[in-house]
Amino acid sequence: MADDAGEQPRAPQSAGQTPESAAAIDRLKADLRSLRSDLEAAARAVNQLGNTAAQEAMSQAQAQMEDVSARLEELLANAEEYGNRSLEAIREHVQERPFQSLLIAMATGFALAHLFSRR
Repeated sequence: MADDAGEQPRAPQSAGQTPESAAAIDRLKADLRSLRSDLEAAARAVNQLGNTAAQEAMSQAQAQMEDVSARLEELLANAEEYGNRSLEAIREHVQERPFQSLLIAMATGFALAHLFSRR
């Protein structure tokens, strides 16, 4: 029978079962309950580890995306600066040499018209 220590009641003995075998069956049942509890705890731990690994991978991917985004913004700023400097250099050249700039523009227009007219 059950005592106050929290043991489960013993299985009734069937015909031909000795008290030792009944005790062994009770120990086996207790071991199985303990094993089930341990397996459930292990499954929860594995699940938690999987969630932690997924969160870590997501954090790493997000950090890499932020790095790429920052690099692209830097490249865009550099390209914009280069374009502004080039535009200013062209303006200065046109102001200093307007006739030469006009001849260059005309020659470029004739060359492009010639290229596109020969399909």
